[in-house]
Amino acid sequence: MKLKTTSSFALVALAISGGAFAQTAAPAAAPAAPEPEYTISPNLTFATDYRYRGVSQTSRKPVIQAGVDYTNKNGFYASTLIQNVSWIKNGSNPTVAKGPLEWDFWGGYKGEIAKDVAYDIGALYYWYTGNTNTANGYANANTLEAYGALTYGITTVKYSHALSNVFGNPSSKGSGYLEAAATFDLGEGFSLTPHLGYQTYKNNTSIPKYTDYALTLNKDYAGVTFGAAFIGTNKGGNAAAIEAGSSKDIYKSSLVLSINKKF
Repeated sequence: MKLKTTSSFALVALAISGGAFAQTAAPAAAPAAPEPEYTISPNLTFATDYRYRGVSQTSRKPVIQAGVDYTNKNGFYASTLIQNVSWIKNGSNPTVAKGPLEWDFWGGYKGEIAKDVAYDIGALYYWYTGNTNTANGYANANTLEAYGALTYGITTVKYSHALSNVFGNPSSKGSGYLEAAATFDLGEGFSLTPHLGYQTYKNNTSIPKYTDYALTLNKDYAGVTFGAAFIGTNKGGNAAAIEAGSSKDIYKSSLVLSINKKF
């Protein structure tokens, strides 16, 4: 309410005597901070096993993963992740083959097609530092894939296509991996994600196609994500699944625990 006075003296007198009170309007809300052009998010993960497409990459032993994610508000993104692996060394000739680290680089573009429908296209390069996988009679382990995904609501379907030999398998260029997953928000920071995948190897009948599955329960708490996942494949329990250098069945179903922190 605005007070009308005939002189500054009258206004001062009213204020001193307490005979009148001016009601001050509430301050305007501060404008929302503009959306940043991009974000950069380092992250660190510890897990009891490194499972990729259902298969253990660390002979069912722990893994440490460190990565950085770049996301632009225009939809472009790029990421890198490095972790320890043992599957190259523990192959058919463990005294010769080397390749202790897997360093991944990927990037792409995400956008919306319509309400609740989103797409994601990109490419991913798996670099196994210093690998000598060819000593085992296989191809070089380094792998390049292109991928595309569609998301509707909580469900995502993704296909990855090998542009090179895939994970050291000779004559496997053109192999594919099809997967589907859904993420259910359970509330209180909990989420549940079932996953199903199917890996095929082109031009290589000696390597069987296989299906992998996972059921992951995550809990977000104070900026940290705790995970428990039951992961396996339909190839566990046969001789082809046993690593020569570790005597471990790398396709066997097991529970994997993890903890992830984004900075």
